[in-house]
Amino acid sequence: MTIREAASKSLSYVFFDFEWSQYNLSVEEFRKLLEALENFSNKTKIIITIASRSKNFDINSKTGKATVNKLLDVISSYVDISGLNIVAGNPTYLSEDEKRKSTSRTLISLGEYIASRIDTKTDVFIGTEKILKTAAILARKFNFKPFLLLSNNIDAEIKYISKIVRNGETACYIPFSTTLKEEELIRKTWKYILRREHARNALMSANIDLKNLEEQLQKGQIKDLPTETKRIFVDVMKKFVVYGEGNGLKQSLNKLINKGINIIVGLPLSNSTGEITALAAWKNS
Repeated sequence: MTIREAASKSLSYVFFDFEWSQYNLSVEEFRKLLEALENFSNKTKIIITIASRSKNFDINSKTGKATVNKLLDVISSYVDISGLNIVAGNPTYLSEDEKRKSTSRTLISLGEYIASRIDTKTDVFIGTEKILKTAAILARKFNFKPFLLLSNNIDAEIKYISKIVRNGETACYIPFSTTLKEEELIRKTWKYILRREHARNALMSANIDLKNLEEQLQKGQIKDLPTETKRIFVDVMKKFVVYGEGNGLKQSLNKLINKGINIIVGLPLSNSTGEITALAAWKNS
């Protein structure tokens, strides 16, 4: 998917995640992207994700604070087409030193600093994974948008956010596909599923040996999985991934909207442009 495709289909946001360093947008790359998009007729907002535990955005260090300031300067110059997503940072993408930093303290420090310097019109999302209470407090205090991840605990998290934040908008990240079959979805998402604490707990409660399961999936032995193991994994996967042809995607997204989600952030799991078309069709319906 290109940014132009997203804009042409009237999608409201395109998110750039914080993952492996070689794939993350630099501040200068972000600026150039916004400059190129400034004259688009459809104002799709580009949201850049930053991690509070990453040394690159550590406001208690000289270089980290300078990077954050440069980023905020760029956003202030393109406030109509840009925004921020603040997360604590998934341990998978952090160094050993960064992993040891407090998720709560770093998120509070970064959130408070950004709130003190950013235009109130700027969209700021705040990640909630493993830090729901802290994120909710910051969202209420600074009008940030809580950013949930689809899971088997989503109903409880929506309820908690609505109680704490009340009138704010809430977003939800949803990996989805309208084209891939279950076996290919397992191949595409198993690493993501096994990184999620709620998924691991659900699998262990069903007496699944996670180490053995991971070894089999790593080798691509999906067809060789015991029938019951595969069934249980698929049942868990359905709580973290939305898939299905026809009205399956539409029905799943509408259920989330009815529960209190205002913004759907979809990750297409195939390279088919039909995935984006389906998401846009739902949004514009």
